[in-house]
Amino acid sequence: MKNLDVAVSADNSGVKIVLRGSLIEGSGETMRKALAKHDGAKTLMFDLQEVTIINSVGIGEWVEFTHSLKGKELVFSRCPPNVVDTINLVPAFLGDAKIADIFTDFHCPECSYESREHIIVADDISESAELLKTFVCKRCHSNMETVEPEEDVFSFAAGN
Repeated sequence: MKNLDVAVSADNSGVKIVLRGSLIEGSGETMRKALAKHDGAKTLMFDLQEVTIINSVGIGEWVEFTHSLKGKELVFSRCPPNVVDTINLVPAFLGDAKIADIFTDFHCPECSYESREHIIVADDISESAELLKTFVCKRCHSNMETVEPEEDVFSFAAGN
C-alpha cells in the first residue's frame, strides 16, 4: 500500500491540497504536518482524485483531521468513486465540507463500454442528478448508465 503524499499550494482563493495514495494509518499526521504552515487559511480545497485506498483506520484519521479544521471552509474536489462511496457509507467523512465535483463510473448496456465521467455537483442536487442521464457511449452512441444505482450516486446530499 502506497502511503499518502500531500502536495500543498496557496493562492488568493485559499489552500489547495492534493492527496495521492492511501488514506491509512499515519495519514492524519501526514496531513497535519503538510498543512502546518497554512494554519491561518480560511478555505481548504482538497483534490481527492488520486486517493487510491481508504481503510477503516484511514477513515478515522480523516474524520479526526477534518474535525480539527472546524471554522474553515472545506471543499472536496475531483472525488473518485471510492471516496464518494466512503462519504455515502460514513457521513462523518464529509462532515461540514462541500463537494464541488465527483467522478462516476458508467457502462453501456448495449456494447459494454465503460467510462469514468466528471460531474459538477450543483447546489440543487437534482440538476446534477439529471446530468447522469446525458452521457452517451463513445463507441455505439447508446445512452450510458451509472454502475452504481443512480439514486446512490448523490446519496451524500440526501439532507440537502
